[in-house]
Amino acid sequence: MQKIVTKYKLIFTLFIFVFFSLTTYAQKKGFFVIKAKIKLDYNEVITKDKSKGSITVNIKKNGQNFKTSKIDNGEKFNIELEFNSTYEITVSKDGFISKISLWDLTAPPDRAEKGWEWILDGSLFPEYNGVNYTVFTQPVLKVYYDAATKKFDFDTNYSKMIQSQIEKAMEDNKKAEEQIINKDKNEEKAKIEAAKKAEAEAKAKAEEQAKKEAEAKKKAEAEAKAKAEAEEKAKKEAEAKKKAEEDAKRKAEEEARKKADAEAKAKADAEAKARKEEEAKKKAEADAKAKAEADAKKKAEEEAKAKAEADALAKKSAEERKKAEADAKAKAEADAKKKTEEEAKAKADADALSKKSAEEQKKAEADAKAKAEADAKKKIEEDAKAKADADARKKADEKALADAETKRKAEEKAAEEKRLREEAKAKAEDETRKKAEENAKKKAEADAKAKELAEKNKKTETQNPPPKTEKLEKLVFKTDTERKKYQAELSIKYPEGVWIEYYEQFNRQIKRVIVNKGGIARDYRMEKTTFGIFYNRDGQNISEHVFILETKE
Repeated sequence: MQKIVTKYKLIFTLFIFVFFSLTTYAQKKGFFVIKAKIKLDYNEVITKDKSKGSITVNIKKNGQNFKTSKIDNGEKFNIELEFNSTYEITVSKDGFISKISLWDLTAPPDRAEKGWEWILDGSLFPEYNGVNYTVFTQPVLKVYYDAATKKFDFDTNYSKMIQSQIEKAMEDNKKAEEQIINKDKNEEKAKIEAAKKAEAEAKAKAEEQAKKEAEAKKKAEAEAKAKAEAEEKAKKEAEAKKKAEEDAKRKAEEEARKKADAEAKAKADAEAKARKEEEAKKKAEADAKAKAEADAKKKAEEEAKAKAEADALAKKSAEERKKAEADAKAKAEADAKKKTEEEAKAKADADALSKKSAEEQKKAEADAKAKAEADAKKKIEEDAKAKADADARKKADEKALADAETKRKAEEKAAEEKRLREEAKAKAEDETRKKAEENAKKKAEADAKAKELAEKNKKTETQNPPPKTEKLEKLVFKTDTERKKYQAELSIKYPEGVWIEYYEQFNRQIKRVIVNKGGIARDYRMEKTTFGIFYNRDGQNISEHVFILETKE
């Protein structure tokens, strides 16, 4: 008998998981054995009464009633089915959602002869009014024989098709349960609040009565006390009034005496002050008069001195102006005479020069004409020679420039190519250095993480740490280059060996296994969803057998 080691789990709800597992050991030849346990998953506060009684398991074979069994909540039981038939198994209970599963056990003779064992561990959930359970009239699971893998498996395409319907029904079911719980809580809360209110009102009434009695007693005591205090106060006020009158009389007599003394003193002080002020006034008037006379005398002397200085200055200025005018007149007359003489001499010189210039000009014109003709002839010859020389030089210069330009461009090109090579070399060296530093950094981080992961991986799967809640992105590679790049990054992050991580997301549990062998790292994932378990390697679907085989430590 061949030992079969495979394992599947299905999740039927978003919040509470129901597992179907294929696990072991084909113990009975020729039969498909389902080892099952069904439990009721309910809220004891609102569904306790519904949980009483047994669970019904009804089996149809090829469309005909085959067997019906009654089991208790959580009881383990076995179902033995023959191969090459189709079975419909319905698990139900009053007040709970029924679940239907289809089992197509058509298989090759050798497979049927060896037998198969499937472990079913499931739950039923309560029904509530107002929730649409139509989806549960359809099978929630279809099992068939997969010729490619040579084992029984569930129909993942079918599971994906009804997934959203089941999720919607279970979400509505959860909301209905919460509404019932909230309603019961609100009713209980209202009863408690009503009792508290009645108790508070009775207490308030008693406190009000006691308060009134205490206030009446307090008022009587206060009135008696006030009367006694008023009599005592009146007595003290009479004594105080008598004493105040006597004190006021003594004070008035004393103030009258002090006032008379003060008035006499003030009169004497005023007379003395008036005498002093009069004496000071007379002295100030005498001082002011003497100062005014001295100031007037000083001012008159200063004005006389200033007038004398001004007169002397005016006289001196007049004499200097008169002398300047005489000097200017004499100079003008001398300049006019000199100018007349110079103009006469200049005219005579100009006439002589004009005559000489005419003669010289005539001779110069003749000489110039002869010279011009000779020069013209010579110039024609020189121009012809110069043009020929210039053309030759121009061609030589143009050739030299062209050669120089060609050489310059070649040198510039060579220099640019050299610069680019040096830059490329420097850039490559810099990138190599940076990459080495980055790889060293990543390796250090990977080693640190590897150490941490190694410690975690020492525990068995039953002792795994809490799953991570961060989002694990789905692997999708457009090209083989992208996939190889991802594997290279993994090989840096995860050292040689097998590394296991667990993630828990909204409606799935993920076991991630990183296998780094010979410097090549691969990302394996087992995803438990609401409709089954899926396996993939680097984003590509694989079978459970391949997953187990390639992720062994």
